Amino acid sequence: MITVGYAFLAIAFMAGIYLFALVGWPVLILAMAGLIIGVGYSIPPLKFHYRGYGELLAALAMGPLITWGSYIVQTGIYTNPAPLIVGIPNGLFTLLILIGSGALEIDACRAVGKVTLVLLVGIRNTRYVVYASIASCTWQ
Repeated sequence: MITVGYAFLAIAFMAGIYLFALVGWPVLILAMAGLIIGVGYSIPPLKFHYRGYGELLAALAMGPLITWGSYIVQTGIYTNPAPLIVGIPNGLFTLLILIGSGALEIDACRAVGKVTLVLLVGIRNTRYVVYASIASCTWQ
């Protein structure tokens, strides 16, 4: 699985080089942020998912960063904040999926010393994070 993951990262890297040549530095910066979040989510030394903020970073990467990067590639404009706002619901849906997974695996996470968002806020308070995420999706 790791080999396949790195193969896809290599393909994405090559595509990123091409897009960088077309569009410029903003794409490269976003690609590096996505790479750091993606690889650092579970692999040492970063291991974001083991430190309690992996879910939030994944939501950022899978929502606002993707929509902003797509917008930049298609238009060449990187000063418009609208794509960041439009990407928030996608990121929040990713967050909800990861929170659900964290709630299901709470005992296993505790056993191995993994700190997830669910463990940080507590299983009872997790519902408020879920409610706030859903409410945030609906205001748009």
